[in-house]
Amino acid sequence: MSHLWEISDKHIWNTFVITNAPLYSFLSSREWGEFNVQQWNQISRFGIYTTDETLIWVLLLLKIQAKRWTFRLAPHSPIIVGDYFSILGSILPELRSLAKKSGAAFLRINGLTEHTVANEDAYKNLWFRQAPIHMHAEETNLLTLAWTEEEMLQQVKKNTRYMINRARREWVTVEHDNSPESIQDFIHMHVSHARRTNGKLQYTPFSTSYIENLFAVFGERVNVFNAYYKWVKEASCVTVAFGKTTVYYLWASDIQHPKFSPAYLCQRTAIQYARETWSTTYNFRWVSPDGNKKHPLYGVSFFKRSFGWDDFFLSHAKDYICSWKYWYTRAIDRWRAFSRWYYYPAPKE
Repeated sequence: MSHLWEISDKHIWNTFVITNAPLYSFLSSREWGEFNVQQWNQISRFGIYTTDETLIWVLLLLKIQAKRWTFRLAPHSPIIVGDYFSILGSILPELRSLAKKSGAAFLRINGLTEHTVANEDAYKNLWFRQAPIHMHAEETNLLTLAWTEEEMLQQVKKNTRYMINRARREWVTVEHDNSPESIQDFIHMHVSHARRTNGKLQYTPFSTSYIENLFAVFGERVNVFNAYYKWVKEASCVTVAFGKTTVYYLWASDIQHPKFSPAYLCQRTAIQYARETWSTTYNFRWVSPDGNKKHPLYGVSFFKRSFGWDDFFLSHAKDYICSWKYWYTRAIDRWRAFSRWYYYPAPKE
């Protein structure tokens, strides 16, 4: 049971994830590995079978080669059926050996366990350290789409309902458009949105190749929604669906009429589309851990939570040390997190 096997079958992988992961997203999918191949990252897909050939464990490992170091990353994995930490501990020596052979300084796990005291203690017992910085979204906000329309509207804040209704009264239109032209328009707006403050970057935008590869790999499961007012595109959002979960992933805007924001109706339309296409969860992906206005995600988190407040915090990324070079990379990542005002919440009891 403690030996890693390569998993090549797409159906086996995705079925296992959708059936067994407590909070999966497209980051757990087989396609996310294919996307990383397009981004020039080496990948490995592993599974563990019991003696009766039952799959109980899947793990996607990326080889990340940064300027100063190399490490192995497990995005939203491993996904384990059974005693999570016991099974993880039994396979750690093999994972450490695999990481060292590839020249990695450390193994970073960005798992789907909940951020609780018990889970944090279990990671410590396996000699994992708290990573100095995140890799993927860990503080998430979830909207349940299984409710009735009336129940969903009750979750929306009063001011947000006003903004949605006003956009409709002002004849704002939202189009679902996955055409190549719409994708290129979104990329242009995304880059412009990142630079709109005095020409300086507000945040680092995704590259053109990153967004194009996302559409190429996930195909019809990636959707673009564009909001127009007076024939001018003012807001766009991109969602990615996998299984019964739709994730709000990318955003761009160029608001020309600040008296109201078409962005609210754009987001509402994306949520309704996810519900109509049989998703049961709409994942807003990343929010600030609290109401601190200094946090870099405070503004966008206020917007996301106005559609429904149901936070779920995943365990912060964990590092398993494989080389003394880790301490050098740790110092740099700690400075990166500090300089950008990122901090992480304490685990709940």
